[in-house]
Amino acid sequence: MRIPSVLLLAMALVLSSGLTLAQEKPSETAEKADKAKAKADKAAEKAAKKAAKAGDTAAKGAQETATEAAAAMPSHEEMMQAWEKAAKPGPEHEELAKAAGTWSLTLKHMMGPGEPEVSEGTAERSMILDGRVLVENVDAEAMGMPFKGVGHTGYDNVTGKYWSTWTDNMSTGLMHMTAEKSDGDKMTWTGKSADPMSGKELDMKIVTTQVSEDEELMEFYMSGPDGNMMKTMEITYKRQ
Repeated sequence: MRIPSVLLLAMALVLSSGLTLAQEKPSETAEKADKAKAKADKAAEKAAKKAAKAGDTAAKGAQETATEAAAAMPSHEEMMQAWEKAAKPGPEHEELAKAAGTWSLTLKHMMGPGEPEVSEGTAERSMILDGRVLVENVDAEAMGMPFKGVGHTGYDNVTGKYWSTWTDNMSTGLMHMTAEKSDGDKMTWTGKSADPMSGKELDMKIVTTQVSEDEELMEFYMSGPDGNMMKTMEITYKRQ
């Protein structure tokens, strides 16, 4: 079957147009690629400038912060003066030193209803660390068993509070208490102690009374099951 010449001509024109279009496409693609690359390069350059600016701002801020910190930091002389003031024994430590010596103890244990259990013991007190801390070694009897304990008491020039620690052979823990400056002849200590029954910490309070230069009274309280403080022990110190 012969194809009419008009149809052949039309087909030739279509093929010619397609070839032309095909020949033009690589050029257009290259042009678009160049434009895209230029756009990407411009965006990258802009981002780099922005990052550099941010880096400069951050560096400037860090430098300003360091400068401010350096300005606020005390001088070496000021730091030395503060440390010397914190470490120097004062009137409070001199008062603690007055308790040094050998004392006879009478212990009363209030473990339940009825009369308290009474026992005897001794305490040796002395100042250590060049007059900064009062150390106390107790050798007594409690609840029919030997009772030995060690306590340390001091005054913190920085906090303005008295502090005390205690540990003994009836515990493996450490009790820590603090007190404000004494109110006349009395001083109230507060702290916490671990309860061996519940494993929880209980509130503790000790009230010390300076009866005379040669006699002291210590009254021990702890929080009971109802949350109220109950008296558990009383120790009378008499200087030997």
